Amino acid sequence: MNKLRTIGDINPYPRLDPDLAARLNKLAESPARGDPDPEPPKFGDGSNVTVDDLILRGNNDFYCDDKNVGQKYKGIAENAGVGVPVSLEKCLSWTGNNNGVVATMPFLVAGLSKAKPNNYLRERFHTAYSEEVSGIDTEGVYSKGKPIVVVQHGIKLLLPDRIRKAYNDGLTPQNGAKLSPDEWKNVLNANNPLYTVQDVRERKVKNPFGNYRVVLDLETAKATSSGYQDKNTFTNNELVIARAGTLEYLEAYFDNIKSGDTVGNWHKFGEIDPRVSQGRVLFVDCSYCSLYGSSYLDFSARFVGVQKNA
Repeated sequence: MNKLRTIGDINPYPRLDPDLAARLNKLAESPARGDPDPEPPKFGDGSNVTVDDLILRGNNDFYCDDKNVGQKYKGIAENAGVGVPVSLEKCLSWTGNNNGVVATMPFLVAGLSKAKPNNYLRERFHTAYSEEVSGIDTEGVYSKGKPIVVVQHGIKLLLPDRIRKAYNDGLTPQNGAKLSPDEWKNVLNANNPLYTVQDVRERKVKNPFGNYRVVLDLETAKATSSGYQDKNTFTNNELVIARAGTLEYLEAYFDNIKSGDTVGNWHKFGEIDPRVSQGRVLFVDCSYCSLYGSSYLDFSARFVGVQKNA
């Protein structure tokens, strides 16, 4: 296996496109058409937003549990949830207006490492601004020809209109979005930083709350426990490390939110056909604040926006 070298780092929060919300709404008016997805959203500077800002001033007022009334989206059932794109769209609009950021899974883990039991982060589930995609490494970014998992912090693919398209096209048996060959190729060849789990262990991720990818082979991810785990298992779990993006908060996160000396990490890699490239967004569940990569894309959602606590 070719060992991947760290690819530098970039500003994780470039300036927001002020027309993003309007464009997304316009695209959403006709979800069945084959329009291209919008460019990934760009954020205000946000680099000085802290973990305390997330804990003390995070805005999670973007919950959406809308259903597919009248089967507007033909590829999913009428009673399926369609809250993910709506919640994300609202959160993106808010962060654009407030020079804020959308909280990724590493940011949520950091917040939960300090949040008290009555803090909003621990009282309900939240959707992370992180996506997890899998497929065959056709480009040789990690191990050419082998199945891999890419954890993308700072969503680049599953933006609101692309999720709506997935609802129309129909989801995979694991309720993820099926990627086209070009989409998967773009995930592999993206120009944001790409790290291995070993890079995370060696603290090479310079902006853990920013926009980057962590790659690991799918067989390793598949072999990790999907369920509640003791501290040693959890903090050494390679999929957990990829999702957390940094080791800095991981032990404190476990100690702060554990119940019965366990914390959960969930996935569907035991069910996934690696020949079908697919992706889903990640969640932090309110049940012991477990890390969820097994939630359906056709589900309710609650993204979190954060601005500087002046």
